[in-house]
Amino acid sequence: MKTQLTAIMKTYSNSPLTDYIKPQKFFMPFEYIDDQECSIKCTNEGHIKIDVEILLGKSCLEGDFTPPFTRENVEYLIFREEFYARIYDINFAMQIANPGKVAFNEVLILQDGKPCEYLKVNPMTPPYVVEYTFDEEINPKVDWIETFDWLVVWDWLREIPDFWREVAQSNIGRVFNYLRYFYNESSPLGIVWLSMSLESLLVTNQSFSKNQLAGKLTLLLHDIFDKKYIVSNVEDFYKLRSKIVHGKQNLSRPSQIHYTSETESIDDKFLKIGSFGYLSLLYCLQFMINEGINELNIIEEIIYRFT
Repeated sequence: MKTQLTAIMKTYSNSPLTDYIKPQKFFMPFEYIDDQECSIKCTNEGHIKIDVEILLGKSCLEGDFTPPFTRENVEYLIFREEFYARIYDINFAMQIANPGKVAFNEVLILQDGKPCEYLKVNPMTPPYVVEYTFDEEINPKVDWIETFDWLVVWDWLREIPDFWREVAQSNIGRVFNYLRYFYNESSPLGIVWLSMSLESLLVTNQSFSKNQLAGKLTLLLHDIFDKKYIVSNVEDFYKLRSKIVHGKQNLSRPSQIHYTSETESIDDKFLKIGSFGYLSLLYCLQFMINEGINELNIIEEIIYRFT
């Protein structure tokens, strides 16, 4: 007995979708069975389609399976739920591979050709700070961020157990979960999620978090920005985060009526500072992908000398 699971993502892309999605086979992790081979392709309608066929009755599920809750019936439901969660993971990989290039405006999950009505996938559109960051008229130097085949990112993630764990236990796992929240909501709290991600990745001593972050980003980004620019942006980043978490930052209401000059000033601050944080995090992740590592081990030396 088999079950066929399908996801159809109605997408928005500012370039031909085939620039980012090629017809490919890839492996998708499931908790109670071996990784399953899936296919992905672009449809004639300009959507992304993912298919996987799973053989039922072969999982490592344990329990007293009595009708109507036979092993196959239980697997039928569990695999559908896991497949649903994997769509969010695929979007995560695509955002790292080609930041801000693809948005899932609507996602339809089918099982054996029938829509799973109750499995509602929220639209997955990049936060506005991501769109701002990769607007070439605003940030012409953004070409130093690489683009990847999304499957390169996916295969890197597959080898990191904490990416698939519900409650991450490692630094890199926490980075992923914070970044998931950043991608799934577009609000001023995005700055906080980015700062938590960067600190999980780069900070080992909370007493000197700002200095550590500035120092390690200077090491990583020295070919792109000078030290003064990085230190200044880290300072602004921490100031804004502090004002948010301590209730001192003015915000416009979500249901604003008039886009005033004050609103524009606030938005501009969040976008510029958020863009620096996002680019820094993205660069770190892409550096790790290129190096085939899942943590950044940076030796820190404090040197005192007479001027």
